[in-house]
Amino acid sequence: MTKTSTLNIYLFANSTWFLAFGIQMVVFAWLITIELNESPTRVGVAQTALLLPTLLFILIGGSLADRYGGKTIATIGQFGAALGPIGLTLIILSGELSFQMVIGFALWMGTAQAMVTPARDGLLSQLADGDVQRLVIKVSMIQFGIQIIGFIIASFADQLGAVLVLGTQSSILMLGAIAFYFLKIEETPRARNDSGLLVEIYTSIVEGVRTIRATPSLLSVTCQNLAMGAFLMGSYVVTLPLLIRQNFGGTSAELAWVNIANALGLFLSSMIL
Repeated sequence: MTKTSTLNIYLFANSTWFLAFGIQMVVFAWLITIELNESPTRVGVAQTALLLPTLLFILIGGSLADRYGGKTIATIGQFGAALGPIGLTLIILSGELSFQMVIGFALWMGTAQAMVTPARDGLLSQLADGDVQRLVIKVSMIQFGIQIIGFIIASFADQLGAVLVLGTQSSILMLGAIAFYFLKIEETPRARNDSGLLVEIYTSIVEGVRTIRATPSLLSVTCQNLAMGAFLMGSYVVTLPLLIRQNFGGTSAELAWVNIANALGLFLSSMIL
């Protein structure tokens, strides 16, 4: 397998995640805000349940990728993510959809993201062959474009129903897991010590925190991400669906168009920078 074909497989696998993530951003907000008509407090709790596992487990996901290889963890994580929409679909078909069930789905998907993200990004640096910035820009362009397609698919949730849209999301994630599995890449997992997996994960996390603290550029990027989460994304994912429900009737199409506008803004500003 040539280097180009390997990179193309990676880009395809990467794209499936962001396509499915685009669908999820709209459908999740639609289920909580429109279908279940939950209060603002519960909408906030639900979005927290979706994001909190990533905060808690992403360093563990990175450590597991170091130990077992990014390809292996990305494959397992994305396959696990594909099971989430299937489980939620079965719940909907049984007529037992509830706030608690959606919270369980959010925790599952957030944990899967914590496993996939560091493993997938680590593979990117291995495939860049010294030209990381150029490949990052290419991946970012694909990410924004493919997410918009995901938003468009999810915009039909009112007409198609949650079951069909969630089934589409699961199928896309499964294709990505298969692509990661067949990705031909030479990896050298970190040498294991005799202290055990938990001790190794803890040591890896401590080393990562120390590295960030000792590197001004990494510390700056970390602080920027923390600020974005606290002052932008938190209010965005909770407030906008509520505003759409309260002031515009609230449909999956309206939720999708707001997310499309956000993605286009991010894309244009990234290209200018």
